[in-house]
Amino acid sequence: MRHTLVVVVAMLLAIPASATTQRTFVSHSGLDTNPCTVDSPCRSFAAAIVQTNVNGEVVAIDSSGYGPVTITNGVTIVAPLGVHAGVSVFSGDGVTVNAGAAGVVILRNLYINSQGGQNGIVLTSVGALHVEHCVVSGFNGDGIHLHPATAAQTFISETTVRGSTEGIYADAAATLFVSIVRCLLQNNSDGVAVDRATVAVRDSNAEGNAQNGFFARGSGGTAYMTIEASDASNNSGSGIEVDNGDVAVLGSTASANYDGFASLPPPGQFATLTLQGCVGEENAEGVAVGGSSRVSLTDSTLSDNSDRGLFLISGTATLVRNTITRNMIGISKASGTLVRTSSDNIVDGNMTDVSGPGLVMAASKF
Repeated sequence: MRHTLVVVVAMLLAIPASATTQRTFVSHSGLDTNPCTVDSPCRSFAAAIVQTNVNGEVVAIDSSGYGPVTITNGVTIVAPLGVHAGVSVFSGDGVTVNAGAAGVVILRNLYINSQGGQNGIVLTSVGALHVEHCVVSGFNGDGIHLHPATAAQTFISETTVRGSTEGIYADAAATLFVSIVRCLLQNNSDGVAVDRATVAVRDSNAEGNAQNGFFARGSGGTAYMTIEASDASNNSGSGIEVDNGDVAVLGSTASANYDGFASLPPPGQFATLTLQGCVGEENAEGVAVGGSSRVSLTDSTLSDNSDRGLFLISGTATLVRNTITRNMIGISKASGTLVRTSSDNIVDGNMTDVSGPGLVMAASKF
């Protein structure tokens, strides 16, 4: 009898004081003192995540605001379609991801809204972060701030980020890869700003931003970006700009910006910009090249720009099979090197087709 009692006591002591489960639930009618089951849901994401297994799920049952949360393990936080799962942020950050170098975190169908908060989503450590079909709006800092201490991957899809300083900001001393697919970056300072990171953008729009749509700044290191089948329009600075790094743009459009595409590294920095199958239209300048730049423009169109189709301030610009038409000046060269293959660029229909030292053209082929 005494032996049996000892065994039972030992078993009871071995049970965790707070057991967790694979799937927890939150509801507008829930209580954070509940066990977070579907029948007795919690009220907040922060309470539910404490009771969720590593790599488990937190599910919003109905529409409500569920509060900021810090994530320290792999987990999925999800709201089904038709449920408005809000995170209102009155101070600090909305969702902080600190899940460790191996953690996988998924945020799906959340509405993260600043009411005076600093950042919407902040990444400090993760193996992979997935942000799917979310809205991040109105932050004093960044909508999505990616600055992990260890190597990380981030996949952002079908997400709107608007009204923040940087819509999406990426920088890390460790390896950081960011994928941005079918996203809208609207009315931020910069839509996407990249310092030390590799970023791939596809089928996305950056519009109405106070500075640049897509910006490879490269502060403190080299920024790498590929941008495919995307649009940058109505930005007050450049649609797409590289200051320090390597940017390749495929099948994309930059319209109604100051510069459509720009490579403008400051002294001591170097930039490469490759444009293929792109359109720069209705900007002040279609393409601006300055500083220590190497720009390649192939199979692209620069049209209806109010100042210049191509403005070569310095650096090197290589032209292959392009059409430059209906600009104030088709090609304007201050200095630098202009390289073109023989007679395969069409430069005509501009108020002035070419202007600058060494530019002489007798026909529409250049």
